Amino acid sequence: VEGFYDAQEVRIRLNNRLRQVAREMEQAGVPVEDYLFEPLRLEDRAEQSLYRMIGSGIKDHPLERRWRGQKGIGPIAIGGMVAWLDPTEAPHASSFWRFMGLDVRCSVCRESAGTCEHTDAPGMAPKRERGVKTTWNPTARVHAWKVGRSLLMQANEHYRPIYDEFKAQEVRNNVPFSVPVAQSDGYRLA
Repeated sequence: VEGFYDAQEVRIRLNNRLRQVAREMEQAGVPVEDYLFEPLRLEDRAEQSLYRMIGSGIKDHPLERRWRGQKGIGPIAIGGMVAWLDPTEAPHASSFWRFMGLDVRCSVCRESAGTCEHTDAPGMAPKRERGVKTTWNPTARVHAWKVGRSLLMQANEHYRPIYDEFKAQEVRNNVPFSVPVAQSDGYRLA
């Protein structure tokens, strides 16, 4: 799955660079030849090949059967879950959350919420600290974020209303720190 994300990033960078080269060639009056974009086509085929390999690798996995019809969850998302989450290693569902760094920790002593004496301290997500070994997998955490974002972007009938309700409550409870600034072409307009 990480190989797919790497190939996707290379393709996007290559596409951006080739478009810039083509734009510069057109401005200089040099005709843009079709062969200029051949590396992009090759990279796209490699990415599609990885996509198919991951899809065929998880075809018979129980998670794939469970999530098959879920809008917003494809072979890459399922492949990442299969790669990083092993149900035989986790006694509870919360073990997965802890492995991905999505568990709630005490903001005072950094222990799991409910296992320390600071009952009134607010909870927080774990963060990386210099010189301290993490107890969670940062790559799995990013993947979980991508899966969640994908579910929300699909306007899924189950997850989107939950998100919209939470977001509306957050907006009601939090006053913005400053007046929103209009943006145009990347420049801030005050």
